[in-house]
Amino acid sequence: MFDKLAEVEDRFMEVEGLMSDPSVISDQKKFLDLTREHADLKEVVETYRTYRQVSEDIAGNQELLKESDEELRELAKEELPELETQKEELEQALKVLLLPKDPNDAKNII
Repeated sequence: MFDKLAEVEDRFMEVEGLMSDPSVISDQKKFLDLTREHADLKEVVETYRTYRQVSEDIAGNQELLKESDEELRELAKEELPELETQKEELEQALKVLLLPKDPNDAKNII
């Protein structure tokens, strides 16, 4: 799953770069397609980046639990369950976001 998310993030950054290319901007159809793709990928990438940050915070708090300062250990202990819950929620959201899109979603109803 995380390999796929890394690929999605790479494609997102590539699309952002292409959107600023003057030759793409002058081609309205291509620019419009890239704008749609950017919008589709944005939520996945933002959720993935948040997930990575929460994972780093958890690792940091686990390191703080090894510190000799009692106050730091208490703060880390209090924050850790909340971060673990947030990580699980983000993981579930990422699983849903990675589900294949219905090809009819982009079409008009009428």
